[in-house]
Amino acid sequence: MPVVAILSLVLLTLLVIAWEVAYLTRLHSQRDEAWRKLEAELRERHTLATRLVTIATQYIPWRDPVVGAVTTCRMQAMNARTVGDRVAAEADLSWALARLLLTMEAQHSMERHADFVQVAEKLSKSENHVARLRLEYNRIVRLAESHLHHKLARLATRLHPIPAMDSFELDPLLARQSMMSALAAGMVSASH
Repeated sequence: MPVVAILSLVLLTLLVIAWEVAYLTRLHSQRDEAWRKLEAELRERHTLATRLVTIATQYIPWRDPVVGAVTTCRMQAMNARTVGDRVAAEADLSWALARLLLTMEAQHSMERHADFVQVAEKLSKSENHVARLRLEYNRIVRLAESHLHHKLARLATRLHPIPAMDSFELDPLLARQSMMSALAAGMVSASH
């Protein structure tokens, strides 16, 4: 009997570890799918940023720091290789886009520019989609992180390593830091 009990306990432990590996693999897969959706929406946002810059240069000089900031931040976001770098670049882009929209709205003739209104509305919708998709992505990452605190989950990841999952948090402090770094770099003047 004791041998059967020991074998049952070992078998049960192996089944639980196999379930943990399957669960963490599923979370990783869900995270990858959430990232693909988020990245697709970010690419759409970058396209809209380019269209907005094109419209803006009809009214604002191309060399204006506000226009240049959007272009520079968009390129940095597109070239970011890690999630942390992408978070910082996207925060910079959000801030630069907000400054450009404010500058463009100060132009009285912009109200009659149909493309500007259309792109601004699409950009607003895109920002909302990005926020929703970012929340879903971060929910999955937090679920995986909290699950990894269980002993059997940690053991399962030793037997079958799961790549690390970084969250995509756009916190207000990061946005403030990006604004200050843009001001310090002269990308945007405080008077705009």
